[in-house]
Parts: sequence; C-alpha cells; structure tokens
Amino acid sequence: MPKLFKFIYYNIAFGVALWAILFLYKINIWLAVVGSIIVMYLFIKITSKVLIFINNL
Repeated sequence: MPKLFKFIYYNIAFGVALWAILFLYKINIWLAVVGSIIVMYLFIKITSKVLIFINNL
C-alpha cells in the first residue's frame, strides 16, 4: 500500500509542478526560470516530509 501512495503522490506532485512552471512561462520566461527553481526546492522539501509520513503508516 505505501508503494501505491508514493506512486500517486509523485504523479500528482509532478503534474502540479509542471503546471505551475508552464503557467509561469505563459506570463514571462524569467518568471518561469525563477519559479522553477522555487518549485524544485519546495518539491524536495515537501517530498521528504511526505515520504516520512507514508513510511510511518
């Protein structure tokens, strides 16, 4: 079951991150560059906490 939760989490997280970067790209290329750096940082921070939570289930 934890593998299923991880799979679902990664699919949703990659989808949201890609959507955010593409949305920022529509506004401005430099906003997309800065936004992608911030999204990657948040992805790493949030993913570590989510994986710890999933492993504790």
